[in-house]
Amino acid sequence: MTSSLRFNRVALLLPTILTKFQTDYPDINIQVIEDNSIELQNMLVKGDIDLMLEQLPFADDIAYYTLGEDHLYLLVTDEYLKNCFGPDFSHVKSILISTERIQVLEPCNFLLNKTGNTIRSAMNSIFQSEKMAVKVGVESNNLETLYNLCINHYGCTVYPGNFLSDRKLTDNLNAIQFNYPSASYTLGIGYMNGHYLSNAAKDLIRLMEG
Repeated sequence: MTSSLRFNRVALLLPTILTKFQTDYPDINIQVIEDNSIELQNMLVKGDIDLMLEQLPFADDIAYYTLGEDHLYLLVTDEYLKNCFGPDFSHVKSILISTERIQVLEPCNFLLNKTGNTIRSAMNSIFQSEKMAVKVGVESNNLETLYNLCINHYGCTVYPGNFLSDRKLTDNLNAIQFNYPSASYTLGIGYMNGHYLSNAAKDLIRLMEG
């Protein structure tokens, strides 16, 4: 009989670890659930998911293991900068790279996580600090959707550093680390305090801790 473990975005973040996990547990069916941080914590409390990988802090009744630091990056293609700024795009790009700040992108579309997501909360804080009137082109809690729209020149998006890879960093795509306090955070894997964790779940946590 096949059993299952239910996660949020773990499968997108740790494909190598999940490949090792499924070699050890071939009868475990992994279900990936994506939503904002508040809804994920609610699902964890209700038992709808077994584990969640998100930015700390979690609610008081959620136990967690710390996985390490991460940082947000701005992603934008040269083609989209040309569409927004014409011949001035190279000057805008140099400002972005030298300052690691985004006020210069105020005329651009932003492809953002929906309200309630921790990344969106961090971005709202950044927009407020820069006094930016933000143009939201698309809202989605699916990072892959936002990434694919970005590389097809639809707008600027924000991506966690742990999600980036050589496959994603194409020659045409600029990945610029943000110079804002709210852009740095700690990742944790959470589970319900006092709830039973299967051996499979414990082993997955151990794999993620390295």
